[in-house]
Amino acid sequence: MFLGKLIEGVKGKIVAQTKLIEEKKAERFKQKQYKRFFVKPDDFKEGMAVINVREGRRVYQTYMYESGEILPLKLEYASQFENGLAKVETRRGRLCVIDKAGAMWDAYTEKLKNVNGNVVPVTEDSQEVKILRKLYKAPSEFKKLATKWFSDEMFIVSCVTQIEEGLKAKIDAGKVPSNFNEYVLKLKREIKEKIALEKEKVKIIEKRETDRKIERMNSERLLNEKKENEKRYLTKEFREI
Repeated sequence: MFLGKLIEGVKGKIVAQTKLIEEKKAERFKQKQYKRFFVKPDDFKEGMAVINVREGRRVYQTYMYESGEILPLKLEYASQFENGLAKVETRRGRLCVIDKAGAMWDAYTEKLKNVNGNVVPVTEDSQEVKILRKLYKAPSEFKKLATKWFSDEMFIVSCVTQIEEGLKAKIDAGKVPSNFNEYVLKLKREIKEKIALEKEKVKIIEKRETDRKIERMNSERLLNEKKENEKRYLTKEFREI
C-alpha cells in the first residue's frame, strides 16, 4: 500500500516537472518568435498578430498566434481579425475572408442590383462568410444549417472554429451564463448530433445522384447501341439493292 502511494507520488512529481519544462520551452519559443518578428503583446487582436515574412526579395504578410506559432500562409495583405475573421488578399490577388484555422472563403460575391432605376454592381459577403459571421454571435444557428453545407468538411470545421472563437469572446467580455459548463456540453452534443445526422443525409443524396448518373449512362449506352444497330441494318439493306 505504502509502495503504491510512493510510486504514484513519484509519477506525479515527474508529470509536474515535465509539464513545467514544456511550459518553459513554450515560453522561450514564444519570446524568441516575438523578438524575431518584432511583435509586442499589444500587437495581438483576438489572439492574432499580423507579421511580415520574407521570401527572397519579396515581403509578404501572415499571422502569428500568441503562442508564437505562425500560420503557414504568405499574403499580399492581411487585416486584423474581427469577430474571428479577417480580410486578406492572396498572392494571386484573390480577396478572401480567413478564419483562425487558416481556411479561406470568398470575401464577397458581385451582383447586379436595381438602384433608383439604374442597374449597378454591388458586393456583399458570400453565403459562407455570412454564415460564419452569424455563428460567431449565435452558435445555435448551427442547428439551422442546410444539408448541402455538410458535404464540405472544411466549411464545417470553420463553422465549429467560429463557434469556439465566439464563445471565447463571450468569456473575455464576461457575458457567459451561470451554467456555462452545462451550456457548452449541451451545445457540443447538439453540434455532434447535427453533424452526424447531416452527413448521413449527404451520403444518401450522393448515392441517389450516383445511381441517377449510372442510370443516365446506361440509358445513353442503350440508345447509342440502338442507333448503331439501325445504321448497320440500313447499310445491310441498301447493299442488297
